[in-house]
Amino acid sequence: MSRSGPATSLASFPTRNVLEAQRDLDAARSNELEVRADTLQALVRLSRIDGSLLGRHGYSWEIAEPLPVPEDLSEHPLYSDYLSDS
Repeated sequence: MSRSGPATSLASFPTRNVLEAQRDLDAARSNELEVRADTLQALVRLSRIDGSLLGRHGYSWEIAEPLPVPEDLSEHPLYSDYLSDS
């Protein structure tokens, strides 16, 4: 008496073929992730070159705050120590 059906057809599938298929799937997934990362890096480089990186994130050079004027440290008690170290 022979059994037929899904259980026997899966059991007769060689383990090596399953492992090779898993290896191939893992390699394909790894390659896909690598390509996605490369694509994102290329898009960032392009955005830097064409100047759209800041604008895309809501920033512009026009609204940037000016740098603060540095404080006068000549009255600081350790100022003379700083000058002697330089």
